Amino acid sequence: MQAEFWENCWKNDNIGFHEHEPNPIFVRNLSRLKLKLGDRVLIPLCGKTLDISWLLSQGYKVAGIELSEIAIQQLFDEMGLQPEITVLENIKRYRAENVDILVGDFFDVTQEAIGHIDAIFDRGSLVALPEDMRSQYAKHLQGITDNVPQLLVCFEYDQALMEGPPFSITPEELNRYYESNYNLQLIESSDTSSRLGVGFQCVEKVWLVGPR
Repeated sequence: MQAEFWENCWKNDNIGFHEHEPNPIFVRNLSRLKLKLGDRVLIPLCGKTLDISWLLSQGYKVAGIELSEIAIQQLFDEMGLQPEITVLENIKRYRAENVDILVGDFFDVTQEAIGHIDAIFDRGSLVALPEDMRSQYAKHLQGITDNVPQLLVCFEYDQALMEGPPFSITPEELNRYYESNYNLQLIESSDTSSRLGVGFQCVEKVWLVGPR
């Protein structure tokens, strides 16, 4: 899954993964992260998700990481915000009041660049990556955030039936990525085949990934 794939998605407006409302899973389960008003939530590979505006409206600060500059230009346009744009080595920072998005390769983002994070919402990041990248992603995310708690959305289905993304990720695979620093608690599980428009069983699972 090369960067060019995602860049082309945004260039060609092929963004069926973009949700047109704040993610219901996030809205229902945000309280599980035990945040205080003013805490800072990271949304990795954020696109122009409406979760950002929703979090801001609830009194939180938001950080994001996104490969596509087109997505982030649209994000700020749709929020009606004029960002301050600065260049940090291989990434750009788009910043406005209480929102700070780093644009570039996820693996170029450092802990210093992202700053203090209180929690993470990963709806479409881990599941967007092929297996040979997921371990590296999980390790880097933990490293730049000091292992803060996460809400993590995954899918389970027969990978032979669909190429992905989203990719199928088993609990055993999640344990390999996170068990050294986290406890994993399954908090929701539902058949999402009809929503994804597939003719086979696909289960959406929501995990609370809490530090040990």
